[in-house]
Amino acid sequence: MKKVLTLFFTSVLILALVGCGAKESTANEANSKNVSAEPKQGQISSNSKTLPASYPNEILPLAADAEIIDVRENPASNGLEVIYVSENDIGTLCDYYEGALKNAKDLSTYETSDGYVVSAKMDGIGYTITLSKDVMKSNPQHAGKVSVYIILTGLESASQK
Repeated sequence: MKKVLTLFFTSVLILALVGCGAKESTANEANSKNVSAEPKQGQISSNSKTLPASYPNEILPLAADAEIIDVRENPASNGLEVIYVSENDIGTLCDYYEGALKNAKDLSTYETSDGYVVSAKMDGIGYTITLSKDVMKSNPQHAGKVSVYIILTGLESASQK
């Protein structure tokens, strides 16, 4: 439980720092108004940052209206971190990621004070998704949106199959 809380608070801190230093978005109006009740697989705004080839999009797609804020590769853990915001409901996003990882062993979801943490392990890859509804409230550009922080570890094992 301590690890989960530490991970959650670390991700909240990172998202708060990213929100404070974020540049003004260049996403067009059509993409910002295209909110789906159910996130669709792999549709990313053309003006957003792109995901590297190592991202398992077929297993864990982003929401249809994902506005990617940051993508970082972590060589130490053969990992990847993706931070994005969405206008979808936080409950819908939680259900979406639980459904995407439904076949994973050790799938667990923890409710936090402002969202959820979904974690699982599948095919040697560790998945941790932190959903928060209040992290970006101080950033006018992202206020009212749900922040999604995805941490993947062990990606090298998937690419060797």
